[in-house]
This record gives sequence, structure tokens and C-alpha cells, in this order.
Amino acid sequence: LLYETPIKIWYRKMPQLLGAGIDWPLVDIGLAHGDVSIAPKMIALVDSGASNSILDPEIAKYLGFDLNKIQKNKGGTSASGSYSYWTLPNSIEINIYGRTYTSNFIVIDAPNHMWSCILGHDSIFRLSKVMFNTHKKYFEISLRSDIN
Repeated sequence: LLYETPIKIWYRKMPQLLGAGIDWPLVDIGLAHGDVSIAPKMIALVDSGASNSILDPEIAKYLGFDLNKIQKNKGGTSASGSYSYWTLPNSIEINIYGRTYTSNFIVIDAPNHMWSCILGHDSIFRLSKVMFNTHKKYFEISLRSDIN
């Protein structure tokens, strides 16, 4: 695999949780599906504990997915609790620091879920090498150059 020069990204607080004092590994991304895009930036959590990449139902609807026409699956547990989920039938374009890749997402039906987008092992970790330096409050992403 060929990797580009690492991008150093400082941990930061979620805008709606600024007083919480928690620093998170967050990236600014763009998402697109069909003729609809969320650009230039959306905040996504880089989650090494997430097997799947996850979208909030409202984001999926905005991108053109009709969740009423997709079978809902039961079973799943996260830090926010148990949830049901839909597997989106089409991949979504992800723009990460000027590079565009595609990835699959699930949409979770969990009202207490605090993230509108989570990048897990089936996206960011497939597309790059990620090194967390939590004690120094930054992480590095080396994007793969062989799939872009």
C-alpha cells in the first residue's frame, strides 16, 4: 500500500459540547450521494472502536435515501445504548482533505446518539493509516494513494 504524507490533526471539542472539556479525534469531511452534497465541511468522529461507519437518519434523508423503503435491522449496541439500523443500499462519496473515496454507511435509529457521522473501520481505516497520539492531543492520517 502507498500512503501519502501524514496529516496532523489536533483533537478538538464538539461545538455543541464546548463546556464539556472532552477532546475528540474529529475530521472535517464532505459527503455526496447522487446530485446532493454536504460541502465543504461536516464534522465526523474517527472511531477506532466502530466496525461500521454511521450516519444520522436526517443526514441520510438529506442525501436522498428514503429510510421507509429500506429494511430496518435489529441488534446493535454502542456507547449510546441499543439501536436498530438501516444499511444504505448505495455507497457515499467521502471527501477527506481533498481526496474523494466511496464508502458504505449504516444509519442508526438511536435518539440519544450524539454523532451525526462516525467513520469506522469500513471507511477511514480502510482508506488510510491512522495513528492516535491521545496523550499529545493529536492524531495523524496517512491517506492511501493507491485507491484515489
